Parts: sequence; structure tokens; C-alpha cells
Amino acid sequence: MKTAEDPYCFLSPVYDFFVGPALHRIRKHCLDFIPPSAGKPVLDIACGTGLLLNDIARRYPHHHLYGIDRSRSMLEKAFRKRADAPVLWIRGNGGETPFPSETFAIITVIYALHEMEPEGRIQVLREAARILVNTGWLLAVDYDVESFRGRGWRSAPSWGTHVIERIAGRDHYRNFQHFLLHGGLVPLLEGAGFSVVENRRIERHQAQMLLAQKATA
Repeated sequence: MKTAEDPYCFLSPVYDFFVGPALHRIRKHCLDFIPPSAGKPVLDIACGTGLLLNDIARRYPHHHLYGIDRSRSMLEKAFRKRADAPVLWIRGNGGETPFPSETFAIITVIYALHEMEPEGRIQVLREAARILVNTGWLLAVDYDVESFRGRGWRSAPSWGTHVIERIAGRDHYRNFQHFLLHGGLVPLLEGAGFSVVENRRIERHQAQMLLAQKATA
């Protein structure tokens, strides 16, 4: 049953079966997008059931990996998986982590910002800037605003996405709409003190993938 404490408990039992295959190509793009010299350790914010971190563990078996998520049920599924690299799973708020400043070489946040309250998005990104080393990389993936502007409701992918986001709940859909109306990822990252280094669109998934570093004064 969905609760305020764990709004994803209804989804966690079926997440890997339904969502995992749909995002397999996105996770592959993520692995190819991370610079080979990016280093370690790695933090995945809103890690869910750990699908991306398990892929990273197979690619980089000597990295120290961390996943943080507020859902106990999603983390329980993540914990039961065997990873090829050590992973520390943390239940908590990605906008208020327990880590010291400049801890991570890579931070990822994948398809999570659009579902957060507007204040929560900027809080998460500012926290990411705090705990990312000065030469580190932020990899952010979410909906591509331009693909929705160009196609609107008439295209099947856009219609399907709106339906899925509506099913996720009234608050979820409201946050999704706000995300699209306010320009998506680029203004969010720039407003949180990041400079976008590379911007890639994956049209098949209506996705935008950004690689960013902390902006220099």
C-alpha cells in the first residue's frame, strides 16, 4: 500500500520487471557517457532498486559505489542484489546527505528530478554540487523538454508519457508539468551552480542527458 513515508512501496515489487527493460538503453547510454577518467567514488541519487549502480559495478568493478533513496522498499530490493563492486545503500533525502564536502568524483541523478517538488530539485542539485569534487562530473538524465514542445499531445510517445505520469499520482503529475514548463534540466543545473559540458538527446526515449561540472567563478 502506498504511504506518505514510502510512496513507492506499491511499485518496488514490479519495478525491475516493467521499468528495468524500458530503461536498459538509457542505462547503457549513461555508462558510455561517463568520462573514462572520471574516477571514483560514485553516488547515484534516487537510486531506486539499484539498476544503474549494478551496471556501473559490472563496468567498473573496483569503484566504491553509493546509492541514496528515500524509499525503504526500493532499497530493500537493491540490497538483495549481488553487485560486482561494493555498494553502500543509504535511506535518506538526496537534498540533505550525510557526506562531507567534495566526496564524490561522479554523481548521477536519473529520471528523478521531474517528479520532485520544485524546491526539492534545486536542493538536490545544490547538495550534489557540495559533495562533488571540483573536477567531478554530474550526470543528469530526464525528459527532453524540446521533444514535448515539438510533438505535443498528438504524438504517441508524448501521450503515453503524460498517461504514465498521471497514473503516478496528482502531485507527481503536477511536478512533471512544472518541470516541462520551466525548461527542464538545463536551467535547473545552471541555477544550482553547474556548467553543462555536453548535452545529448535520445529521441526514442524523449530523454535529455547532460554531463556537467561545477561552474568556475
